[in-house]
Amino acid sequence: MKMKPIIFNIQRISMHDGPGVRTTVFFKGCSLNCKWCHNPESISRAFELKVEQQLCTGCGKCVDTCKAKACSLRDGHFKLDREKCRYDFSCVGRCYFKALEKVGKMVPISEILTEVLKDRKMYEISGGGVTLSGGEPLLQPDAAEELLRELHSEGIHTAVDTAGLVSWRAFERIIPYTDLFLYDLKAWEEEVHIRCTGASNRIILDNFDKLEMEADIFVRIPVVEDMNADQLPYLADFLKNRRHVKKIELLSYHRLGKTKYENLGYEFKDFITPSWEKMLRYKELFMETGCEVTAVS
Repeated sequence: MKMKPIIFNIQRISMHDGPGVRTTVFFKGCSLNCKWCHNPESISRAFELKVEQQLCTGCGKCVDTCKAKACSLRDGHFKLDREKCRYDFSCVGRCYFKALEKVGKMVPISEILTEVLKDRKMYEISGGGVTLSGGEPLLQPDAAEELLRELHSEGIHTAVDTAGLVSWRAFERIIPYTDLFLYDLKAWEEEVHIRCTGASNRIILDNFDKLEMEADIFVRIPVVEDMNADQLPYLADFLKNRRHVKKIELLSYHRLGKTKYENLGYEFKDFITPSWEKMLRYKELFMETGCEVTAVS
């Protein structure tokens, strides 16, 4: 268990990443760049610097330690010149009030196991378990396989949240140790998928067809009114009569990631949130698939 995956969070008592009460391990790095992503810290595999201005007291200790002169104070407010920043994170250790935070860390599998097994009893009581999410956990297939294998040997229910843009070999490696896949679908038409995510969906759909023959799947579809809502009828048709698709979740776009973008120095792009009435109409589209369908606002 010497493998050290790059992760950015371990979230205990998670209620939305599979059945029951779960612990979600978030892997850093993604093969897509969805314009509406609510976890922008998951996209790059590189370590990043998060700045929470509201926690800054203006003490100036970060300025004193920054050799690149990227940190400064202006009228008592912290400023970061990200073009100058060398990302050695020396400033993080001097910030006693946690206004500066390194996003991403390499954590041994053994330490991750110790953390997630703290809630074993909760998993047993609720029918929950551990979910690997991201980012895209299958971009780190060695670590994902090792962690899932260890969890499987402990009798823990395992789930993997994936966008599917990885080699089929990555799926083959983890299928024996994965009880459930949470598979994200964004669009049916390739040009729309490229516009929304920056990548083609041909491999994603091909992998889905293969995976659906071998494993149980919860399909998750983000609904972004002005980006992919017109794709929903095509996706509903694609999912009809799928024996191993156990559930379809329609997830309404929200703006909860806005602060994350600002703290990481990224531009936040806003989109239209569908009304609850529209979400119910979209839900009706998918009822014909024969699967359980939920809509989440």
